[in-house]
Amino acid sequence: MRENKVFTVPFRRKRQGRTYYKKRLKILMSNNYRFVVRKSLKNFQASIIAYSPKGDNVIFTVDSKALTKIGWKGDNGNLPSAYLIGLITGKKAIEKGINNA
Repeated sequence: MRENKVFTVPFRRKRQGRTYYKKRLKILMSNNYRFVVRKSLKNFQASIIAYSPKGDNVIFTVDSKALTKIGWKGDNGNLPSAYLIGLITGKKAIEKGINNA
């Protein structure tokens, strides 16, 4: 039988195999920007995020709904729209002086 009855449950995302926390910490402590992409069924969302000890700072976010402003008539949740969102995000990042993420 066990002597110590206290059992520490690992973080939920670690249990699910979604997050490798040692690698995440290395990325956060490198002081580089992060390029985060989130996908839903009908939209994409791309963000540039900077780490700070008090909490992450979102520099800017581009949504796939912005494609309709430039004349895109196709779907917002497919591969070509994801490419265009990445292109728009890259151009916006260069305007703000961000060279790598």
